[in-house]
Amino acid sequence: KTLSEAYRVSIWVDRRVDLSRHVSIIGIKANDSPESKTTLGRLVAVARLGGADAGLIENVVYVGPADQIGAVQRSAVRLHDEIMKNRKRASGSDQVESRTLSWEEITTPSELLDEIKKRWSIDIESKLPHDLMHAGELPSSTLATQLTLLHAGFDRQVECDSSGAFT
Repeated sequence: KTLSEAYRVSIWVDRRVDLSRHVSIIGIKANDSPESKTTLGRLVAVARLGGADAGLIENVVYVGPADQIGAVQRSAVRLHDEIMKNRKRASGSDQVESRTLSWEEITTPSELLDEIKKRWSIDIESKLPHDLMHAGELPSSTLATQLTLLHAGFDRQVECDSSGAFT
């Protein structure tokens, strides 16, 4: 089983994190702080050993550059709020929708964005640089989370205006 499967947690590793760096978790011990005894606390400790950091974005543990965690979290919250305001205005509904997003090995960020656009029936004017991604899955995540995580690796933010248009 993967860590995600064993602990029922989704993990997104930002493309700017060096995955070739080896870390040893043998020395990680729970200290007296409550955070160090949680799965998230231990994931944060591992991320920091690798020169990164980690934080929650809705139901996903985001592992990224240490100086970017807070900014990416705030970006996701802002986008989620904008989407929900537009949904409430358009349909009167304030129900949060979640959908699973999965992709194959060597998917490009643009291909993944196309998949998000198709699954959520949205249009977004965004051109992402070329890269190749490992296969992955984000089970039951919101549109705001999916768009934020994908764009964060390129130091970009997605915005949704009052008409519901994404940029």
